[in-house]
Amino acid sequence: QRGKRMNSLKLFYVDAFTKETFRGNPAAVCLLEDSKQVKEEQLQLMAREINLSETAFVWTLDEAALQSSPSFSPSLPRGPHDIHLGLRWFTPVVEVRLCGHATLASAHTLLREVSARPFLGSFSDEDMPLLRLHFHTLSGVLSVGQTGEGELEMDFPLGRPSQVVLSDESVGALVEALGLPPSASSDIIEVQHCPSTRKLLVVFSKVSDVLHVKPSPSSLLQVPFPPEIASEVKGVIVSAAHKASDELVPAPDFVSRYFAPWVGIDEDPVTGSAHTVLAPYWYQMTDRLEGRAEAKSLVGFQAAPGRGGYVGVEPNFDSKRVLLRGSAVTVL
Repeated sequence: QRGKRMNSLKLFYVDAFTKETFRGNPAAVCLLEDSKQVKEEQLQLMAREINLSETAFVWTLDEAALQSSPSFSPSLPRGPHDIHLGLRWFTPVVEVRLCGHATLASAHTLLREVSARPFLGSFSDEDMPLLRLHFHTLSGVLSVGQTGEGELEMDFPLGRPSQVVLSDESVGALVEALGLPPSASSDIIEVQHCPSTRKLLVVFSKVSDVLHVKPSPSSLLQVPFPPEIASEVKGVIVSAAHKASDELVPAPDFVSRYFAPWVGIDEDPVTGSAHTVLAPYWYQMTDRLEGRAEAKSLVGFQAAPGRGGYVGVEPNFDSKRVLLRGSAVTVL
């Protein structure tokens, strides 16, 4: 309630898709006793107050809450190491349907932070590596487990971008809004749009174009996209294949950046949901990736200035899912 102090809540600040503090993408993770502990209107106010790109609210689901969940199915895994939870994500200005880095941050908090362990129940040290978290969200059930290499692996819906044709006017306005010189228009290989994530993917021939982007958020909002997608663009991904001459260490397969002023995020440092779109695109374009023609999984680097982070991706076109892998560290 406005004007009154809120009851004590467990709140963690986590940097996702990195092994170093103050790198990757920061998210706040708030652990709730249940979905009603904080009033609906307060969730957005808290996210605005915290003012990170995403704040995640997590709560455990008892049997009644699980069976009443819109994503409940009798086929859901219900073994002794399967834990079902509710999860919602908020930017400072709006609730979003899908967020990768705040999901990774939530799983890291629950599985790696000793002070959060009682939230999951009574599990021994031997049990902890076996736990699998199933988050019930606006995008369905998102499952997270642990790899043998110490990373977390998230099972997300696969984005399926398809090619769109932009007019010369749109391309010129887009390049200008990205802060690139007009000559960069000729470096654009293609533009694709993903309806399920409402993201536009702009593929450049040079990593240098991606690294030199200095966007104007207000100008991005004014780019005249084609009428059929104009209302369905809520974020812009720029990407390019990495080459040995680009000299990023460790060397990724592709490089990207992501801008979403439509939802109050000028630039997101490392974006899981963007990689659900990048994964199928680059997997089908491995002929452009040096030495990766037969690759089953790929690694992307999102190159936000001063932060950035690595995301492992493995798409499955039959199941229409994609595995996203990464690390996280607790800051506070």
